[in-house]
Amino acid sequence: METYLIEVNLPAAAVSYHLSVPCNMQVGTMTQLVASVFERLSNGAYTATNQSRLCRQATGESFDPNLKIRETSIRNGTKLFLY
Repeated sequence: METYLIEVNLPAAAVSYHLSVPCNMQVGTMTQLVASVFERLSNGAYTATNQSRLCRQATGESFDPNLKIRETSIRNGTKLFLY
């Protein structure tokens, strides 16, 4: 299974993590998983919601939750933030 190594920043807790994500996963599923993990790791600084979005760090572009990761511009080294 092909995966991408990405960096996800959580501004609410001032932390970032490197994650390996499968290319065939939907963006919406990845967002829910990342938000759930970050909620636990942030000690209350972040609360996951249905409105959580992953966005490109450089531009603020958010990704269509219905697309698979390989159908987006996400690649190895992409820097994202959780909103």
